[in-house]
Amino acid sequence: MSTIFISYNRKSEAIVKNLVDDIEALGHNPWFDQELSGGHQWWGEILKQISLCDVFIFILSPESLDSMACKRELDYANHLGKPILPVLVTDGISTNLLPDELSQIQFVDYRDQDRKVGIRLAKAIASVPPPRPLPNPLPPPPDVPLSYLGGLAAMVETASPLDYEKQSGLLIDLKRSLRDHETSQDARVLLGKLRKRRDLLASIAEEIDELLDAPKRAEPVVPSPDKTNSLGTPVGKAKPSIVYHSIIIFVATFSLMAALTDRPYSSSDIKGLAIAAATFAAIYFCSRKFYAWIKAKQSRQ
Repeated sequence: MSTIFISYNRKSEAIVKNLVDDIEALGHNPWFDQELSGGHQWWGEILKQISLCDVFIFILSPESLDSMACKRELDYANHLGKPILPVLVTDGISTNLLPDELSQIQFVDYRDQDRKVGIRLAKAIASVPPPRPLPNPLPPPPDVPLSYLGGLAAMVETASPLDYEKQSGLLIDLKRSLRDHETSQDARVLLGKLRKRRDLLASIAEEIDELLDAPKRAEPVVPSPDKTNSLGTPVGKAKPSIVYHSIIIFVATFSLMAALTDRPYSSSDIKGLAIAAATFAAIYFCSRKFYAWIKAKQSRQ
């Protein structure tokens, strides 16, 4: 009896169930990811089952050939040295356009499910060479594909408590997805939701904070030199300092007083005016800093 892993897209689920029945009737043990429940680490369990299988069946359909999950499952099976058996389940497949790891292998035509197809399937499985010993060390596991983020989302949003093992497993899967261009944005959303869980452990929360803040630190904004804000200050250049504000307030106040009075100013008048200007500038400068701190704190919540 062989343990057979079946890699497929959900659109082929009905015919895959028929295939599973036929494989079981032949005395083998088929496995496909419908057996997973919400409490499992989807992708990790799938990779584990690939490593345990004797035969890796790849369902040939347009959807599976376009599926990132199926591609990564096939790639991982190849790296583990698993025997590959393609099974054609639908029309619209050009054998000339199959990837190299599939084009060189004789596939089983499972489109017409009659008695003959059972015989062909039995012969194909029997002719598959035994799997080689697993490489040591094992190849790096492929990243979690987009199609499995739905399962991760269900775990993140579950009302059941998550222990350390489940939280750390979720974090590992989401970190992998964060590195993938196709899944990075969705992974960030799920990390944000995981961060808001009341049962989240402090060590997990700290690592999530670092992951969510890292892109902001790593991607400095470099605006075009001619872009300015509403005050006319070039964006991206150094902001006016407290000394700058003090001088502006001093000059403006001195000009206003000169226009309103004709008497000459003493040195004490000028000194008092300078102190007042510096005080107002300091208050304005500190107020802006405090407001920016409040906004930054709110954005992190």
